[in-house]
Amino acid sequence: MGACVSSQQDFSDNVSIGSAYNPAPLNNVISVRTPPPIDRKNHREVVTRKFRILDLPDKILLEIFRQMGAQEVLHLSMLSRKIKEKIGEI
Repeated sequence: MGACVSSQQDFSDNVSIGSAYNPAPLNNVISVRTPPPIDRKNHREVVTRKFRILDLPDKILLEIFRQMGAQEVLHLSMLSRKIKEKIGEI
């Protein structure tokens, strides 16, 4: 299901990671890709290392959010709102 995006955007609840179309898993585990995507065609390694995004230091998390574009922040906001509504139903 798609979502309409208006020019007025509310980023007040951007606390979750994911998007409306590709939501992040609720366990917040991210695969560490090695080697980087540029070299992947020459080095086909399976991604096995993972880390929990919420275990990152606050300074790194803050920098991640600073570098996100407006569209990414909008997706965060929409996903956060959906999760808050679901938690309220439980």
